[in-house]
Amino acid sequence: MNLLTLCDYANEIGDNRVNVDDALFDVACELGFKYLDALFELKNTPDNLTYWRQEVLSVLYDKIDKLFTNDDQRILLYKLTNAWLKAEIENNEHRPYNNELETLYDYNHRLIDSISDADIKTELIANGNCTPNMKDADYLHSHEKKDEQYSYILDRLDTEGYTVENEKEIAGILMYHNGSLYSLIIEIVEHLPDQSKKEFISKYVIPYLVSDSDYGFRSHGQMYIIGQIYTCFDIYDWKELFDNAFQRVSKVRNDLDYFYYLNDDIEFLALHFYFQNHSDKIVQLFMDRSKMHFSFILSSNAILIEHQHINVDEKINTFDDFIKKQLGDIC
Repeated sequence: MNLLTLCDYANEIGDNRVNVDDALFDVACELGFKYLDALFELKNTPDNLTYWRQEVLSVLYDKIDKLFTNDDQRILLYKLTNAWLKAEIENNEHRPYNNELETLYDYNHRLIDSISDADIKTELIANGNCTPNMKDADYLHSHEKKDEQYSYILDRLDTEGYTVENEKEIAGILMYHNGSLYSLIIEIVEHLPDQSKKEFISKYVIPYLVSDSDYGFRSHGQMYIIGQIYTCFDIYDWKELFDNAFQRVSKVRNDLDYFYYLNDDIEFLALHFYFQNHSDKIVQLFMDRSKMHFSFILSSNAILIEHQHINVDEKINTFDDFIKKQLGDIC
């Protein structure tokens, strides 16, 4: 629990740039419901339970298709959701800007859409709190419309392959783009045959990443692209990205803001370089970094802090066990 301890103390001193809660709940969920329960109980207190409940629901809905494979399990999730998020409370006039009503609608919408039994689906729709104006199941099948501005090039890659003409078309899009193209780039890479991916990335994606990076690789979605395709990088790709980060800050030595961008870029690049080339050293890398941060916070042990610890309830093995513990007779 070193990571949570570090994050909590960083927040206490006013540094709220990093939130590890989502990542911790994601890992706990992957480990099993007993660990999800243990992490939840850590801050299941009057001061924290509302936010902590939101974290649990968020990770459960992110993994709904993986964790809940039948209607019975999804009905339990429905009960948990509507026990923890009450429409009458979220819709209170005293909470106009800080309520989770839309979140409740969205969760119920997604969950009911996943129910296979038509009668159960109709019954849950009748309970309301799905969407503000939901009248029937037709509303449950609406999906966000995808931007299709460049869908034609993806279709051509599928039908024609990575031809010279298609390569020229893509090069033109990347050269004369207006705004971020991170989603398109990821899709192009996914549509390319394996033998063409590395060439495309080195020839076009790396120049794109460094062309609009004055405020770091986080500014226009470059980090998202790197995080998706770094496994295809060769040593020259890495060198160009690292060089770009250092060259940027060397040109503006008197602007301290750029040193933040440099630190952000180097940490991100170094981490993913380790993922690709030294995956066996990731755990030690984390331990070394956490030790360093603890040393900063503790002023080399001049200050004492209380470390977070979880208590695993061995009786919690399934989602049913978790629900019974949290809701009792309600379920």
